[in-house]
Amino acid sequence: DIKDKLITPPISSGLLAGTFRAWLLDQQKISEEIITIDDILLANRIYLINSVRKWRQADLTAPHAKECRLQRKAI
Repeated sequence: DIKDKLITPPISSGLLAGTFRAWLLDQQKISEEIITIDDILLANRIYLINSVRKWRQADLTAPHAKECRLQRKAI
């Protein structure tokens, strides 16, 4: 949930083109956009999705968030 939208990165970003993801896109429940590290750090919620487990909320804990910020600065 980034800026009150549910988005997924494009397939060209390296993720699996799953059937549940395709269905969610087809039903316009999610949209496809490039997601930056800043987007992830500022997200209200992060979900992992797949056809078996459906929606699973993920938590980005503070230590990981700090590592992401440090890696982003190094790039």
